Amino acid sequence: MIQATQLRKGMCIQHDNELFRVVATQHVTPGNWRGMVQAKIRNLRTGAIIEHRFRSEDRVERAILDENEMEYLYQDGDMFHFMNSETFDQVALSAETLGDAVPYLTPNIRLKVDKRNPSYHPIEDAGQNVDVPSLLYPLRETSIIYCSDCHSGSSGSNSFETRGPHGSNWPFLLEKPYSIADGTVESYQEYELCYKCHDRNVILSDGSLGLHKTHVVDENVTCSTCHDPHGISATQGNATHNSHLMNFDISVVAPDPNTGMLMFEDLGSNRGRCYLACHGAVHSPAEY
Repeated sequence: MIQATQLRKGMCIQHDNELFRVVATQHVTPGNWRGMVQAKIRNLRTGAIIEHRFRSEDRVERAILDENEMEYLYQDGDMFHFMNSETFDQVALSAETLGDAVPYLTPNIRLKVDKRNPSYHPIEDAGQNVDVPSLLYPLRETSIIYCSDCHSGSSGSNSFETRGPHGSNWPFLLEKPYSIADGTVESYQEYELCYKCHDRNVILSDGSLGLHKTHVVDENVTCSTCHDPHGISATQGNATHNSHLMNFDISVVAPDPNTGMLMFEDLGSNRGRCYLACHGAVHSPAEY
């Protein structure tokens, strides 16, 4: 048992035969009255938040819970999926349940580059795609790259060079610029990291996949709007809908209002179909 004045955010307590987690506390001393603690607490069973006023002298039963290490896998709408590191059981928690922790969640990058995934950058093994015409020599479809090929000390046309993996002028400790801001005007400098391995002329001439130039140059759609730079975990996607690192940025792209779908469908060599709404255009679907 602890005194009410010892309540702190994040603690679990037993109250009215239910388990609660403390969301916030405020110590109040109204005039000549005795001090009290105004607490906002979340019911761990129902998720409901209530407010309760404890007297300073009240004793509260602190609950000691078993804790399990969980890996954050991915977000699906308002739900965040986790996996038990020992049993591999998965559980989904809502943004409301996670509260202030949401901005600090980072998907498990190791799961994204796993060779069992529908698509990934070839770090653990050669990639899934056997036809990548934009690759610059000496890279080819069977090549394997390293994390340090992208994440390293900064260089590039608009950079003061730094050395080693622990510092960079570019976000995410990238070696070269990789713009992810919606509306970015395409240039070699903005996507210098991509063009380190992929031929800009081939991509913008639609030599690898139709309508790249239309999206990236004419509509100022960034590479990251459609492609995940690491890969798509097998827990999140499949080879039909997530080939070619396809994984839409839902802060930019919305489901197709006519079908309710947000989906890319692989139709074979350099062909695909999209169901989505983006930048005022609705694809129900659009095929190329």
